[in-house]
Amino acid sequence: MYPLVKSVMFRGGAGRSMTREESVDALMPLVRRHHDLLHAYDAAIRHLGDRSLADRLNDVMNRARTELAKLKETIFSLAGTPPNGTDLDPDVRLGGTDAEIIHALDDAERAYRNALNDTLGLAHHQLRTTAILENNVTGSEARLGVLHPIVTRMRRPDSRSTRATSVPVDDATETPVDLAHDEHHAGAMKQPAIDIPPR
Repeated sequence: MYPLVKSVMFRGGAGRSMTREESVDALMPLVRRHHDLLHAYDAAIRHLGDRSLADRLNDVMNRARTELAKLKETIFSLAGTPPNGTDLDPDVRLGGTDAEIIHALDDAERAYRNALNDTLGLAHHQLRTTAILENNVTGSEARLGVLHPIVTRMRRPDSRSTRATSVPVDDATETPVDLAHDEHHAGAMKQPAIDIPPR
């Protein structure tokens, strides 16, 4: 299908467009997600030890705030009332190290971008709503472009415990053995293998 025809057919030109209520329902979760995302960026900028990284993130904030404002304006124009984000935790932390913070922020941005694309996939948005969503996808991709070189040089923190654990080793082969399996057989070794009746 030609792009122009597809745009007309599935973006509000032909067929039934979303009602105002349906559009509001589709956009409200995105406003909440965008508030969460801005909150995450603010937290990262406050807590990053590398202040040059914080400055780079601060440079993308104006567009991100404008994108949220446009989403809210769209909801107001559809007679809805968007959330204001006042319920967010003011002391949120994304991690204890710069690597943890950056990777958490990258994950949050990717989740938001995916949510935008999912919402765009709903058929029959009104044209103005589609334009707002597509603009926000472009903004999210731009922020991911800023995060990508930072993320790639910072190793993702290991979520597993760093505490050393003792692994049992087979005395004969010196290879690790499964603890539960080893304990089972150790218990079994305490029992006689064959019951021999006394003479």
